[in-house]
Amino acid sequence: MSKCVKGKLKDPRTCRIFFSSPFGGMEEERDELTRKYFPQLQHLCSSRGVQFVPVDMRWGITSEAADKAQTVNICLKEVDRCDIFVGFYGQRYGWHGLQDKALQQNIDNALSRFPWLKDKRNCSVTELEFLHGHLNKPGATPACFCFRDKGYDDGKASSLEKAGDKKGAAKFQCESADARKRLDSLRHKVEATKNKTISVHMDYFSPEEGANHMFNAIWEYLTKVLLTEEDEEMSRVTERQAEQADHDKFQAARQSLYVGGDKYFKQLDKALLSGAAERVLVTGEAGQGKSALLANWVGHVKKTQPRTIVISHYIGCSQFSDKAVNILRRLVVAITQHLDVKDKGHAVTRYSKLDIQEMMADLQTCLQRAEKAKLIVVMVIDGLNKMETPGKTTKALFWWPDALPKTVKVVLSTIDTDTAALEELVTRRQYRRLTVGDLEVTQRKQICEKALGGYGKALSKQQLQRVVDSRHTSSPLYLNILVAELEKFGSFRQLDDKLNSLLKSDSIEELCALLLERLESDYNTTEYPRVVQMVFQLLQVAHEGLSESEITEILDIPITIWLPLYCALEQFIVLRSGLLRFSFPQLGHAVEQRYLTSTQDRSSAIKILIKFFGDKRKSHPVWPQVPYSIRKRPAFELPWLQEELGDKAELSTTLTDLNVLHTLVKVDEYSLLELWKATGHSLTDVTTWYLKAYDEAVKELSMTLQNTGVKPAGRTAPPAQNKGVKPAGGTAPPAQKLLFHLENVRYFMDLAGCKEGVARAGHKIIQTLEKLQGQCEENVRQDLLSEHRYYLACCLCDRGEYREAETLHTQVIQYWRGTITSGVVDIKQAETKLAWALNGQGLVYFQQQQYTEAEPLLRESECYHKKHGNKRNEADCLVNLGLVQLKTDNPQKAADKFLAALKLYEAVHYDSVPHTIGNLYTNLGLAYKHMNKLDLAEKYYFKSVEVKAKSVGEEHPALAAAYLNLGTLEGARKHWARVEEYTLKAHVIYKVNDYGASSKEFRNCLENLVNCYLHQGKYEVATPFYWTVFNALTSQGRMCECLAWVHNSMAKHYLDIKQYDQADRILKALVHSPKKTAATFVYIDQLDQARPANTRPKRLKEETLDHGLTVYPNNLHLLKQKATTVFISSGDVDGAMKYWSSVGARAEHYASLVEWCQEAGQSHMAADILQQALQLFPDLG
Repeated sequence: MSKCVKGKLKDPRTCRIFFSSPFGGMEEERDELTRKYFPQLQHLCSSRGVQFVPVDMRWGITSEAADKAQTVNICLKEVDRCDIFVGFYGQRYGWHGLQDKALQQNIDNALSRFPWLKDKRNCSVTELEFLHGHLNKPGATPACFCFRDKGYDDGKASSLEKAGDKKGAAKFQCESADARKRLDSLRHKVEATKNKTISVHMDYFSPEEGANHMFNAIWEYLTKVLLTEEDEEMSRVTERQAEQADHDKFQAARQSLYVGGDKYFKQLDKALLSGAAERVLVTGEAGQGKSALLANWVGHVKKTQPRTIVISHYIGCSQFSDKAVNILRRLVVAITQHLDVKDKGHAVTRYSKLDIQEMMADLQTCLQRAEKAKLIVVMVIDGLNKMETPGKTTKALFWWPDALPKTVKVVLSTIDTDTAALEELVTRRQYRRLTVGDLEVTQRKQICEKALGGYGKALSKQQLQRVVDSRHTSSPLYLNILVAELEKFGSFRQLDDKLNSLLKSDSIEELCALLLERLESDYNTTEYPRVVQMVFQLLQVAHEGLSESEITEILDIPITIWLPLYCALEQFIVLRSGLLRFSFPQLGHAVEQRYLTSTQDRSSAIKILIKFFGDKRKSHPVWPQVPYSIRKRPAFELPWLQEELGDKAELSTTLTDLNVLHTLVKVDEYSLLELWKATGHSLTDVTTWYLKAYDEAVKELSMTLQNTGVKPAGRTAPPAQNKGVKPAGGTAPPAQKLLFHLENVRYFMDLAGCKEGVARAGHKIIQTLEKLQGQCEENVRQDLLSEHRYYLACCLCDRGEYREAETLHTQVIQYWRGTITSGVVDIKQAETKLAWALNGQGLVYFQQQQYTEAEPLLRESECYHKKHGNKRNEADCLVNLGLVQLKTDNPQKAADKFLAALKLYEAVHYDSVPHTIGNLYTNLGLAYKHMNKLDLAEKYYFKSVEVKAKSVGEEHPALAAAYLNLGTLEGARKHWARVEEYTLKAHVIYKVNDYGASSKEFRNCLENLVNCYLHQGKYEVATPFYWTVFNALTSQGRMCECLAWVHNSMAKHYLDIKQYDQADRILKALVHSPKKTAATFVYIDQLDQARPANTRPKRLKEETLDHGLTVYPNNLHLLKQKATTVFISSGDVDGAMKYWSSVGARAEHYASLVEWCQEAGQSHMAADILQQALQLFPDLG
């Protein structure tokens, strides 16, 4: 690239690149550029806040313009507008000739603007573009030129001639000897000015090579010159100025036509003049005049209160005005400009933060500065309902400050159905609500006269009266649409008929139908007879909306067809993050009723979008990673369209695409989970498909690299949740480059609660890394192995595979301790990952009820995270330490830990309430339940249910856990029917998620269900559930995790109904577990006593009543069983007294023995024992 080529964008918001070549024979280069390289240039420009506009005059000239001989004029005007000129040639010279009347007429028509053309009449149109774009003033405009090797054209021409396509062959042949001479001369002129161009390539061999050369030249110039940081910083200023112009334009349009605002002005003025920090929310139906009210009130305040700082923001008036980050930035810049009057430029150009938390803090700082300066600040934000669609867990208006200085006044607006904003602002933050009502008759009259008068039109008295008398024109939206239609109506003689047809509309929807009919008449053309219908259909069925470029590409319409229609639609659409949507729902309803009346109509429109976005998705390679801004659109349209169509197979295919996974899992993982649920597939199957997709991607990338020898850059960073993982280097093998896809699978399966999926993905990652030994940097590989062994260990712990989990955690701890000791390491990263493993190992011990071993590990982990400011991880440790306190009967200390963790979580998740906070609410409920504060526990349990249902859906396993806790709470209240209700809800969720009896969670659920049935005496209902649990516990050696009361009760039940073998199975399993109780030994002895002597089994010592008495000495139940069966039945007073003495019985034990004798009808024995006992304990009587 020549150093002498300088440049800056002519329009700081737009980068226009003119592509010049003959139309015939160069299609392959243009297609290659369009398909492969334009998206990358689009992303580069977008990342710098600039719109990329490739100018391709193949589609820029209408038939009308051609008929009027305006082709040359239009082409050269477009060259004048471009920032970069790109020319490329084959062997065809292009449209030329002194005898060509049409061309000469074109030149005649362009001479007044381009007088130099008079000496160039025999040049081709393409050469004229080359001259104007570069050769007339070399270096004035950045330019790149490429000429194709003659051998390629000769080969193409020969092949086409052999195929009988002479017309096609002509595209690759020079028209004449004169044309050849002119083309050669043009080549020499370009080559001679090479040092004043971006780049020149004189003989590229194929369209692919040529397009690649053009792309590289453009990219280098953009990144090194045109879009450098210095220019980018300056463009930010002009970009903000342009955005301000959009807001000013929007405000002015609504100030020009407004009536009847006095009563609202008075209420808003009252808030302004108040000494407190007044906050008002203006509400009303869509189109009710809220924007007009605020626009006019802003003008009123600026006029009447000149010292007041007034900043207004109208959401939807510019491309990114719907983003919270942009709203905050505008407010901060505007307030700072007022405060730093002496250095305005400094205030603007230096503010380029993107972090929303920093901007929230900066806004507060600005407002406090204004308060100190005794300045009143009025912030007006219109159209909260037009904000970008929030995520499922996003907090309503989290970004908007709550506590404000007294000198700050806030006026916001939204539609009256925006329940989230109403709940947050009116209910929680106590905003005063101001509702915009219907128009009065006098206001309707004023609007009609003012609006039509602006177009030099007026209604007769009778016509005007008919309008204002209609009950429907009380709606500002209805009246505005009606007046807009009258403004565009040109026949005075037919005005009555037009007015009649409009006023017959009984609703805004019916009026919109007439609007649509008129648009069809005005903007459908002979070449595009259904363009209006198609645009409205596609906008209505799109999930997020459509951009202008998407609409024109889908419908294959030129800009000359689209722009007039877009201008006509402007007042009815809103721009959200560059996507068009209808600005009020009634228009969408009208589109449904007119264009989407049948299922087939809607399906056809959806299928068009599916085809378009499906092709986009398939065109995105798995490597190198397509920029987020490009892959986002298919990911956020296709799945929802396929779901609406009910095409589960194609939906599954889309979701299995690794690029779609990577996009959704980073920003909308909860929706991804809901979409997979809609397919009806099990998560284990989904895991299989993802792992297969990874293998195929690795294979594909390997073949690509082998065939091309290209070494693309290393893998992109993993999702935000997988912190600490370093991207692979540029020379990393394919399996490592694409490893982040497996990390995505592991993370997603963890979110979905599919432990098998997490384990399989974890094993796959580790196996992949083990196979990469010797193929990549060993320290990187070992770090990754360590990290993913940690993740796998956590999963195994969740699955109850404690031994394997402990082994892996031990390996990880040893690795990071050794790494830290070596000293050659990023200490923060190493200690953080060590802390993860310590926490994980602590959880392994916790799950095995080894609380003494767990606590020091958890505390060490907490110390590391606190040291390095890892708030999220520190909160995790506090939660686990709280659980240890809970299990060791310290519920108050547990609650304190949980509340401390909640404070940290809320700081980390300042903008959302993820399901992990729902888990913490559950733990708080458990703590308060242990303190017998049941109402407080219930409050947190319900909060847990609410958070989890909103984030992960009604059928997620996390919600099942919340229902189980509610069930245990009702159990403490003895409300067994409610216990059954909640537990059955959990049971259904676990079944839906394919949890089997091998799962600890599902076993606990079944045990709880059995428990509530037993308390209700429903033994027959409990039986099948019980045996499922029992068989799972015994086969897996998990009786140590059982609810002893349930198993003792079932054993007693079988004992009572004389099903001794069943009772024996239960009691044998229970007596050899840590969960045995005194009752277990009693029931075993009762079982043996109930059986005939010759059928009684020989008991192990550990199963006997005597052993039970050594485990639970002086337990009354065991003593009673011993006394009843051994001494009382035989009347053995001496034996009883001797035994009672040997076990160190106290007075109350002798009293119980006397009572038991009396119960057995052994009154004489009772008297004897009492007499002897009195000698030992005189007070016993």
